[in-house]
Amino acid sequence: MVYGATQYWYSWTGNAEDAQKDFIPQLGVTPDTVVRPPELIRTLLQNQIATSTGCLARREVIQQVGGYEDSFRGMFEDQVFCSKVSLKLPIFVSSQCWYKYRKHPDSCCAVSEASGEDIAASLEGRAHAGGRE
Repeated sequence: MVYGATQYWYSWTGNAEDAQKDFIPQLGVTPDTVVRPPELIRTLLQNQIATSTGCLARREVIQQVGGYEDSFRGMFEDQVFCSKVSLKLPIFVSSQCWYKYRKHPDSCCAVSEASGEDIAASLEGRAHAGGRE
């Protein structure tokens, strides 16, 4: 699997003030290197930067880790998947940014965060997974 940074993209609106909000967080590990398990999972657990949204994986990798967890629906499924890969396989961490995460107040993530549902979804998914993340 290859993993790259994600740009938090506010400037999609075309407003000059939103362009100043755009940022790309640090990867948390040395870029352009192969990261061996479990180093990337530590970064994920500390700051939730590493997600599969900025990743590309071969089908064999997805099959080897058992794919996505069905108990995580709508929220955190990408982080659980990335965690499973990070625990089993080396990942190339690229300095390139291929993914723009469009930020706006009406997104499902923003609404879930504002209502506290993101925390409930995380806890519910963990309970259904039997603590297997």
